[in-house]
Amino acid sequence: MTIFILMILSFQLYAEEPTLIDPFQEYNSVNSSDKVNWYYTTEQIDPVQTSKELETGELDSKNWKKTIVPGNFFSQTNESTKISDVWFMFRFRLKEIPKFPHISLGLGTIDDREKTYLNGELIGETGIFNHEKPQGYDKIRIYAIDKSKLYVDKTNVILVRVQKFFPDYIGIEQDELAIGTESSVKGRILKTEYLKLGILGLYIATGGYFLFLFIRRRKEYENLYFGLFSILLIIYLVLRNQIKFDLGIDFWILKKIEYLLLPVLFPVFTHFIREFFKYKWNLLLKILDGISSSCFIVFLITNDINLMSIGFFYVVQSTWLLYSIWILYLLIKESLNKNLDAILILIGMCVINISITLDTLSNWYFIIFPRTFGYVFIIFVFNLATILANRFVRLNKEVEALNLSLEKKVLDRTESLNQTLQSVNELKVKQDGDYFLTSLLLNPLIQNKIQSDEFEVEFYISQKKKFEFKKKIHEIGGDICITDKIYLQGKSYLVFLNGDAMGKSIQGAGGALVLGVVFNAILNRSYFLNKKNISPELWLKNSFIELQSVFESFNCLMMVSIVLGLIQEDSYFLYYINGEHPSIALYRDGRASFMDYNYPLFKLGTPHNPKMPLVQTFRFEKDDALFIGSDGKDDLVLSQDETNREINMDENLFLRSLEKSKGNIEDLVRELEKIGEFSDDLSIMKIYLKNKTKTIPHVNREEIKQKVMNLFSQKKFKESILILSNYLALYPEEEEFLLFLSYAYKRSYEFKKSIDFGEKLLLRDPSNIKNLLNLTEVYISEGNLTRSIELLSVALQKEQTERQKVKLELLEKKLENKMNDSQLDNENE
Repeated sequence: MTIFILMILSFQLYAEEPTLIDPFQEYNSVNSSDKVNWYYTTEQIDPVQTSKELETGELDSKNWKKTIVPGNFFSQTNESTKISDVWFMFRFRLKEIPKFPHISLGLGTIDDREKTYLNGELIGETGIFNHEKPQGYDKIRIYAIDKSKLYVDKTNVILVRVQKFFPDYIGIEQDELAIGTESSVKGRILKTEYLKLGILGLYIATGGYFLFLFIRRRKEYENLYFGLFSILLIIYLVLRNQIKFDLGIDFWILKKIEYLLLPVLFPVFTHFIREFFKYKWNLLLKILDGISSSCFIVFLITNDINLMSIGFFYVVQSTWLLYSIWILYLLIKESLNKNLDAILILIGMCVINISITLDTLSNWYFIIFPRTFGYVFIIFVFNLATILANRFVRLNKEVEALNLSLEKKVLDRTESLNQTLQSVNELKVKQDGDYFLTSLLLNPLIQNKIQSDEFEVEFYISQKKKFEFKKKIHEIGGDICITDKIYLQGKSYLVFLNGDAMGKSIQGAGGALVLGVVFNAILNRSYFLNKKNISPELWLKNSFIELQSVFESFNCLMMVSIVLGLIQEDSYFLYYINGEHPSIALYRDGRASFMDYNYPLFKLGTPHNPKMPLVQTFRFEKDDALFIGSDGKDDLVLSQDETNREINMDENLFLRSLEKSKGNIEDLVRELEKIGEFSDDLSIMKIYLKNKTKTIPHVNREEIKQKVMNLFSQKKFKESILILSNYLALYPEEEEFLLFLSYAYKRSYEFKKSIDFGEKLLLRDPSNIKNLLNLTEVYISEGNLTRSIELLSVALQKEQTERQKVKLELLEKKLENKMNDSQLDNENE
């Protein structure tokens, strides 16, 4: 029974007649249909022997199976994608030899390489089999047929051997298969290709026109983007044209260029739409542009066409979809606002999106449909031409309306502007007069009075606000530099101040004026203090507190950042206070660095500024230069447009500029000007140790320390005071020895001197628990219970050792007893 059924099936298969081709028709479609059958086999065959077998009408049912052509072989059959070679077969009959002079066979596009046989004889081939690179999977195959090789009243056999390149695609894939005259088969292809070339001419004109418009109007970036899009599209369409195969360029190179264009086309077009309607570059577009740029870089680096194809299908086309959604959203939004340009572009975009959808479905082999994007885009070009024409018409109407009343409007406007300008000029003259008066008051306060054989001080000041008064250019602002010389404890000190008052122009100048007047008053009083025993630390503290009290009275309406310092000329030693001013820069041996990064104090005028300002120290070496400047040296405008301004945020930029200028203050300013524009008042003070005439004797620190410790153990405090005083005169930076000296004076019952050195150390190191305990004890002994309580409360907040905790308890008891004794004395009185 089984054998009988197989015989019936075989008979039906064998009985199937080959397709009858009309020899008098110029064009015969041979796509799979009810009348046209294509077969395939995955076995290796001999084309000559197989053709002879098939010519007799025999069809081996075990080898040949039906398939649909054109289309992806794997999607039409259940065969494994591991197959790399497939033979396709088509049979036809002729009743007589065609009388046309030339006959051709059109096979459409084949993925990838192929050999085509007619009745066992090779009539055409494309590509090299087993090659690692693609050979021509989008080339339309058209092969000439020798009429003498055709059979009449006998089966003609066409065999096509196809070898794949992509893992999931193989077969005769696109376009129509046909047999007919050479002019009809080739003519359909060439007609389409030359039509595309004609459209390319229009694209070239369009792209060139828009690029020309951008050159004339640089701010209209929509012209640049559309011009670039048109040029890129021209290159892409040339690469999609069959004429590319006549250029003699390697197919792989052409495909790589084509794939490089794909991630760029849609982003450029999207930015054209965005710029045309003046929308911002939002986060979504930045992400999509980033993905597209990444794909472009991957396509540029890789030589794997298969990877590029996967990236295009799954990544690039996905971004195209999101770009399209965003464009449609924008156009719909503008169309709802009755924007005629948006309505016209939306119509074109709808047609283009339909075309892209059809091309995408065709690329993914869901449908078999010719690519239409190249044709449809011409509609969009006409849309844009209409938009440009509408814009031109609107512009002409506005110009005509303006010309009708232009003369009257110009006269009215000129009169109005003249009146306004006159009022503004009057106000400006008054304002510039106020500015000039303020500058006259401020300029005498900015003085460099230092004359020293060893130190050189110079400063550069440029206020942001420039104004003209009585045909001369003046400036006004909040930056101020003051230098002078005073004497403390019989020693010469160079004093300097660099300040930056809050606010621009008149407000800043007001703060600088107050600072200059008050500080000069402090200096005038200090000229009479040379015989008084006041330390540089205490002088800095008192000066800062006095300035703070003055500015605090303005209730935060006037605040100033400052650096205030003293330089002891004999020891080249610096004491300074930084009140929320930029860090001091040290230039030494060609390298620049910041000296301080901590701001323990706030600006002058800030409420609740510490009552004990931190005094910092530094010792100069030969050729050292300190650069003290306001924040104007850092606040450079790096770039600026109509909406945004980029300000420098890198404080190390100043250090790099300082090194390039080699410590020259004028070159430093020029280096900064090269980088950006100053956005604030600028002041820079340079303090340079040019001659170091005195040599600091070398003393072994550890030996001195051990000697003092031995004297302490022997209770020879007077002798230790002499040694410590001499050592600190040479090395004032030794804070540990300040504590030793304060302790020695305490044990010698010279409490006032003990307090002086203890307070000096407290100003330099407020957290020194040993000094706090020592000072508390001295103040208790001196009878200053209020100060003792203050210091004791600070000490209690610090971390303590067990021994220090015991010391604190003893001091608390001692203080309590003193307070009780004082209360009894008051009651007795």
